[in-house]
Amino acid sequence: MASPFSKFRKNQKLMMAILGVLVMVAFLILPTLLEFSQNTGTTNTDVVSTSYGVLTELDLQNMAKRRDLANKFINNALMRANFQQRPTPFGRPNDQADLVETMLRYRKAEELGLYVPDNRVVAMLDTLTDKKVDGDGFSQIAQQLGVQQSQVMDALRYELMADQYEQLHFPATQIQTPVSRWEIFQSLNREVSAEVIPLEVDKLIDPSRMKRRCGRFLNSTDSTTRRTTPSSPASNSRIAWRSSISKSSSTTSLRKFQ
Repeated sequence: MASPFSKFRKNQKLMMAILGVLVMVAFLILPTLLEFSQNTGTTNTDVVSTSYGVLTELDLQNMAKRRDLANKFINNALMRANFQQRPTPFGRPNDQADLVETMLRYRKAEELGLYVPDNRVVAMLDTLTDKKVDGDGFSQIAQQLGVQQSQVMDALRYELMADQYEQLHFPATQIQTPVSRWEIFQSLNREVSAEVIPLEVDKLIDPSRMKRRCGRFLNSTDSTTRRTTPSSPASNSRIAWRSSISKSSSTTSLRKFQ
């Protein structure tokens, strides 16, 4: 009985050539067909309405792809620089609420004229990788991801412009402790009340000499004054006393001290 592989052995070269062509077709055409079928299956229904128009499912899908590309590129660059990778440097691609908020911040940045040039994106990558990845390394990462460099730059620019708008309009507030907040409150609200009696001192003391003494007291720079804090009684009483004198309606003698 003839072996079933006899025909294969007889036509081995032809069979291998046909198999090689089929493999090449599968690698080149199948991914495109699968992506086309996925896009065809996505309904272009309205999902959310914004001040910049209505976003559909296809729009959200494109946003998710752009963010996924930015995240993958950053993680590949960190891995090439031997740094720890970050799961989602710019956020999760499947978080639709965050995708919409990022789009709104990006559009606001465009309205304000904000723009992140290519050299700014490259500077961010250099800082992130500590300049351990050069331009050729970034090009190789883009090739591994199957995209062009311009697509990577656009994806990173999109996220950076949204972050730049957020930093400008929602700056991080410095954390204040209860003690520091109490000291600020005291320095602004502590007052000192004093009863002042006008007294004729023309015959008792030289007015010019008294004026010099008052000036040294109010503007003294000795060690005791330098050590006082905004919440200390000495500092606040000094300020309040000066304010009381400047606003006093008393006559003659008090005016001569100013």
